[in-house]
Amino acid sequence: MTGKEPARTELEGASDQPLRSAVPLRVVPGDRIGPYRVLQLVGEGGFGAVYQCEQREPVRRTVAVKVIKAGMDTADVVARFRAEQQALAMMEHPAIARVFDAGATAEGRPYFAMEFVRGVPINEYCAEHKLDLPARLELFARVCDAVHHAHQKGIIHRDLKPGNILVSDDGGRTPRPKVIDFGVAKATGQRLTEETLYTQLGQMVGTPLYMSPEQAGVSAEDVDTRSDVYSLGVILYQLVCGRLPFSAETLREHGYLEMQRVIREEDPPRPSTQVTTLARAADDETHRIASERQTSVEELTRTLKRELEWIPLKALRKDRTERYSTAEALADDVRRYLAGDVLEAVPESASYRLRKLARRHRGPVIAASVIALSLVSGLVASLKFAVDAAAANETAQDALRVASAARVEAEEQAELARRKTAEASAAAEALETQRDAAALEAARGTALAGFLGDLLTSVDPATARTLDKQLMLRVLDGAIERLDAGDVAAPEVELQLREIISQTLENMHDFEPALEQQERVQVLVNQLQGGDHPDAIAVGLTRARLLRWMNRNEEAVELFTGTRDRLIEAEGPESNLAELATSYLAGALPVVGRAAEAVAMEEELVARRRARLGPDHPDVAAALRSLCMVYGYTEQHDRRLARWEEYRQLVLDTPDRDELELLFVDRQIAEVFEDRGALEEALRRYEALLPRHEAVLGPDHPDVATVSSSLGLIHFSLGHFEEALVHQRRARALEVELFGPSHFFPIVSASGIAASLTQLGRLEEAAELQLELVDLHLSSIHFGPDSPRTLAQVRSALQLLRKLEEGSPEVRFAEEVERLSRLEQELAEPREESRE
Repeated sequence: MTGKEPARTELEGASDQPLRSAVPLRVVPGDRIGPYRVLQLVGEGGFGAVYQCEQREPVRRTVAVKVIKAGMDTADVVARFRAEQQALAMMEHPAIARVFDAGATAEGRPYFAMEFVRGVPINEYCAEHKLDLPARLELFARVCDAVHHAHQKGIIHRDLKPGNILVSDDGGRTPRPKVIDFGVAKATGQRLTEETLYTQLGQMVGTPLYMSPEQAGVSAEDVDTRSDVYSLGVILYQLVCGRLPFSAETLREHGYLEMQRVIREEDPPRPSTQVTTLARAADDETHRIASERQTSVEELTRTLKRELEWIPLKALRKDRTERYSTAEALADDVRRYLAGDVLEAVPESASYRLRKLARRHRGPVIAASVIALSLVSGLVASLKFAVDAAAANETAQDALRVASAARVEAEEQAELARRKTAEASAAAEALETQRDAAALEAARGTALAGFLGDLLTSVDPATARTLDKQLMLRVLDGAIERLDAGDVAAPEVELQLREIISQTLENMHDFEPALEQQERVQVLVNQLQGGDHPDAIAVGLTRARLLRWMNRNEEAVELFTGTRDRLIEAEGPESNLAELATSYLAGALPVVGRAAEAVAMEEELVARRRARLGPDHPDVAAALRSLCMVYGYTEQHDRRLARWEEYRQLVLDTPDRDELELLFVDRQIAEVFEDRGALEEALRRYEALLPRHEAVLGPDHPDVATVSSSLGLIHFSLGHFEEALVHQRRARALEVELFGPSHFFPIVSASGIAASLTQLGRLEEAAELQLELVDLHLSSIHFGPDSPRTLAQVRSALQLLRKLEEGSPEVRFAEEVERLSRLEQELAEPREESRE
């Protein structure tokens, strides 16, 4: 690939956009999802649908197949879906649904096949079978065991609720629970997939009725296994008393922020209080609840009060340090209760409630303590003088006067303390009001930023199609003007919005304003975190990537180098950011003639990761992939082919094999044969790849254009000009729709079309296209008036027009020849001056 422009796959990958199919998914009974025949729709969630399917080979069984719903395949949803695949595949526990297989549908949407659970939610099962309290607790403890197993594998479920805990008994007497739906799980101890499992700022992940206080915060990133313990506490609360700590009606009555506040701050009523409140209201619901537990209302209340309710209340503590430390500890306490042993959970004592009150109202409590201390000091002084008076009668009057003075002084101190307390309370209320206003503003800004992120970052060429991009650019310009005018006061929100705008502009290939926004991002990150913070340093990687898009390659290499050196100094050479910077730098070096240096850098990175992580680690595969791309700028075709075959085997050996990545690798291998001159073999491989791409991605995907373009180039090199023209025209039509006519890819395809027309003797058609190409080169951000490619295009068009004039007297291009001659002189003069 030496001497070529950057590969289109490399340039497209720079924006890290998801691959999406334009074909809608409509699954009906009888259809197939991979090797599975659909029997019926079982249920639908926010982003996925679950189907009961039949598998016939290699074993015959019924499975549940979960697949992303049509129209929901955003980057965030695909990441969460793949996270669920990997999370489930890592776990082996009888109470967690097993994963059998994973893959992609014909339209390219991920799916996975898992154990088909014939069960009902745990609360419904307990009600239908009228399980008494001991039976419910035994069943619940087994659920805790399953959740603890997931935690040991580094997975937090984050959406535990009865609907995600199904129970069946297959006609027997022993209920069997199964925990399902790890779709919003979070990695705690290891990297599960190539997509980072994340929570967008301001987005509540989970179900509010079962959500822990830390999940309900404005930023729910700081969650750990104790969040699942809280959700288990809600489920246990519901199982023992038949009610939820906070009813759905109560939460629905409040807005989003008030709902968050209730979850974070308000303590739930005791389960026994829930039962007695219903009983006093003469509610039939209370008798139904007691009957489902095979007891009476009075006995249920006594059992809960005695000590059972201590267990869910401990799991529901707002401060997670006061909850059970693990799901296993919660299960152990449940089993201790069943065995009649002493519980770890204890009721909230008066001293506990006092400590909690002190933490919540620290300022007023301190002031009140000052008052109490003053009064006690005065009392002690008075008693002392009274004792002295009894011992020495002659000084009694003096002692009484001193005591009186001390008492007056103590009262004055107490009054002063009361006034200070009132002032402190007023100041605290004012500060709380300001904080509430700031929090509200921040939440609104965050919600707006999240909304804009979902909307704007989806504007990539693969999905935008015929969208009016000029209108979108006008909207973005308006947003930038608002930000520049200071309409967003919170710098954190401004930072998020500018990052979103920059990413959107990059997706639309408007790189210069995208770079301007990244420079503002750099300033904001420096202000918020300090210029030496790794996150602030890493902004340089994005800025350098944009410089590469703009063909400012020397500047990009300089910025990549400086950023990499600073990250190594800040975090060490083996940190994720430092290694990412190394890979970015290696990818840019060949463009400035330093391919050998890039290869050595990537080979070292692969070897270091293999030694540290083992041969099959995903980070090793990622480094090997980057190395293969760098080899494309060298003449080491055999070494390059061997490395791609090595990487291909890693892709094939991955349990959840990525078919899209396999297509990408096979394209690269075909390109190796093309570059080494084995054109017939390259042609055979590309012809096999085209229908595979159409089947997996759909006929209008950018990668279909890539394969068509390669086929056109090889047919041209072999002298098959008619066949070349067919593929070149298809590639250009797709590229114009996806990227616009002045983008690098459709311009290159148009140049190939002009060359094929010329070889076929259709010179007038070729001339018209050559003239169009001149204007496209001049206006393109990838070329422009200063590009040598633009001058070469002018000379190529001029040569063809002169040839036409000479060969066909009736055809006249005199005006165009004159225009192009002037243009050639204008473009050539600066180069001649620079040589002088």
